Amino acid sequence: MLQLRNLLFAVLALVVLISFTAQAGQNVVTNQDGTIVAVYQGSAKAGAGTLDCATLTLCTFFRDSTDPNAPAILVTVAVDNTTVSVEADLFAASRCGPDVTMPDFTISGNLTLPMAGTWILFGRPQIPAGTTFSQRWQVGDVDTSITCPFSYCVNSNAGAAPADCDNM
Repeated sequence: MLQLRNLLFAVLALVVLISFTAQAGQNVVTNQDGTIVAVYQGSAKAGAGTLDCATLTLCTFFRDSTDPNAPAILVTVAVDNTTVSVEADLFAASRCGPDVTMPDFTISGNLTLPMAGTWILFGRPQIPAGTTFSQRWQVGDVDTSITCPFSYCVNSNAGAAPADCDNM
């Protein structure tokens, strides 16, 4: 009986591992300036449309072992398998300056979010803790052409501000 239980646990663990591995390729986008990763935070309130622009919130993602000071945005989608386009503009100066149209780094691409709910989209630009920078994000739904306007520009300090995504 013990062997049967162990076998069932092993099969269950393998199924979970395979499902996470299958989703991993869709939830990471990389370009020359860095990587953006999507992490599921939980279910969301029902809303109109697939992408809820009113819920976009800038935050810092501290749980990433590669970059524990990762700039991030909370995104809520109401439909499973929503493909979002995402762009993170990072500036080495405050107020997204000196020219808001010329970021120092841009990370962009499309991510498929397999489940409806709230997602943390975070960048991995490898900004050292304590570094002051500014950021703005834009998110859109590829399938419905809903595009949220760029987020407000926020002055940030790696490791401190804006607030922790997990506490929002």
